[in-house]
Amino acid sequence: NTTTVTKKVRIAETEYDSSSPKTGYFEVPAGSANKIFAVLGLLNIDENSSFIMTVYSPDGKFSLGSISYTKTSSGYLWTGNSSSDWSVRDNWSGLDASEQPDRMAGKTLIVDYANFTGNKNYPNINNTSTAGTIIIKNGAYITANNNTELTVGKILCMGDAYFSATEGTVIFSDDASFTAANPDNSKFNNVKILGDFTVNSKMSVAKNFSAEGLGGKTITLNDNVIVGKN
Repeated sequence: NTTTVTKKVRIAETEYDSSSPKTGYFEVPAGSANKIFAVLGLLNIDENSSFIMTVYSPDGKFSLGSISYTKTSSGYLWTGNSSSDWSVRDNWSGLDASEQPDRMAGKTLIVDYANFTGNKNYPNINNTSTAGTIIIKNGAYITANNNTELTVGKILCMGDAYFSATEGTVIFSDDASFTAANPDNSKFNNVKILGDFTVNSKMSVAKNFSAEGLGGKTITLNDNVIVGKN
């Protein structure tokens, strides 16, 4: 998601409308980017959302550069400590005694090589699984095997991340989305949509892209869905 910020702030008697670029100005000391975020209230965006803020010269004529920010949640972390099996508790950190990694509806699961421990295995999803949001960080990847079904709300691939589901079916639940910095890295076999769904990045689907029971629901295509070629 890309957040549109409309909050107005007053700094040194100068009103700056962050929804209207090139309007107003403020001074920020060198090396204090966090103060920019705090002043504009941008850190209050939803988890797993992002924004891009462009900085202009005082006269508004020149773009001096852009600052991008993604607010990821503190979810459950894949470590790959003992094996590559997604459903094994020993491969995760943050789970409590009642939680099973393949039954995590509404939860955020993060795969980031920086958190790998022990054998440092990349994850394979081999069993029917559920998740709220799956975040794959730069350089990491997930493979879905064995004609399994993965039900998920959001998939976010950051940087050069991979999501490979060339077998089985990925089922996107309501208020779902797919976003990838490098969408050519991600492949789908079958995709099924159950509710509101946003395609933020190109999706390559080998077989079927289908929707069921969408009365009153919306599919938003911000990029292409390519079916039948993978």
